[in-house]
Amino acid sequence: MVAFPGPDEDKDVEEIATTPGLSEIFRADWKKAARLYARFGTRRRNFDSESPYVGICRNVTRFAIPRGLLRTSERDRRHGRTQTARPPDTVLFSASVTRWMAIYFFEGPGAENTAKVVQAVKRRLRQNDINKVLVASESGKLALELGKTFAPVSVICVTYDPVTRRKYQKPALRKEELLKQGIIVVDTVPEPLTRSLTFRNWWEKKTVHLPGPSADLFWMTLICVGGHGFRTAVEIVFVAVEAGVVRAGERVVSMAGTGWGADSAIVMTASRFEEAVGEDPKKRMKVEEILAMPKRTRWTGYG
Repeated sequence: MVAFPGPDEDKDVEEIATTPGLSEIFRADWKKAARLYARFGTRRRNFDSESPYVGICRNVTRFAIPRGLLRTSERDRRHGRTQTARPPDTVLFSASVTRWMAIYFFEGPGAENTAKVVQAVKRRLRQNDINKVLVASESGKLALELGKTFAPVSVICVTYDPVTRRKYQKPALRKEELLKQGIIVVDTVPEPLTRSLTFRNWWEKKTVHLPGPSADLFWMTLICVGGHGFRTAVEIVFVAVEAGVVRAGERVVSMAGTGWGADSAIVMTASRFEEAVGEDPKKRMKVEEILAMPKRTRWTGYG
C-alpha cells in the first residue's frame, strides 16, 4: 500500500482515504506534507507541472510547507547553497493532490484475499461517485455477505446462466435470499468468452473481426495483466451491460476472484463487449482504477 512511512502508517492511510482533500491535513501538520516529498523524492516543480505519481489522484488543492524543509536542488548544491540557509518564509504550492488510494497487490490469488479486497472497495466507495458494485459469485454467498456491507450502494450479483451452471455442475444459486436482501441478480446472460470480437487495429488503421478462438487473445491478455480474478471482473461488466442493469459508459466497481471469494477489484467504465476495443473510442471499455489484484497468476484451464 501507499502510505506515509512510520508507526502510524495505517492511521495515515485511513485518514487520507476518508478525507475529501489533503489541504486541511497539511495545514494542520506540515510534517506530513514534508514526508510526502520525501516519500516520492520530488520537489516543488514536479508538482507545479502536475507530474503523475503512483497512488496520487489529480484535483488541484493548495497547502503550505516551510521552505527550509524542502530538499536542496542540484543547482543549489553546485552553487554551495542550501534550502535551510534561506529565510524561513512559507511557500504555497499548487499541487495535484486531493487523496491517496490504498492499492492492494497480493502475493498470490485466492479467497484468502477477500477481506482486503472488500476493505479496498469500501474505501473507494466513500468518495460517493459510484453507486453500483458488481460481484462475481457462483452461489451468491459472497454477494449476500456484501449486500449490507456496501449499503446504500447497489450490489449486483453476476453469476452463471442456467445452461453453463448445469454444464459445469456449479452449486445452486441462492437467488431467493439474494432478491430478498435487495441484491440485483444477473443469471440469464451467457459468458462472452467464446464470442467473436470487433477489434480496431491501431497500426494498420483498419477494423478486424476476430472469431471466437482468435478473440481469446483478449481474455488471455487480461489474465496476463491481473490473473483470472481481474479477467472475470472485466467480464462481468460486459454481462451486466447486456443484462441491462448497467449502462454503457457508466462507471462501476467490479470485484471477482480465482475460484472462490475475491482477489481483484477494479473501477471500470462499462461498455458492450462488441464495442470494447472497437471502432468508436467513446464506446470502448476502460479500466480506470485497480483497487486490488494478485501479483501472480494461477493458470487455471490454460495449462
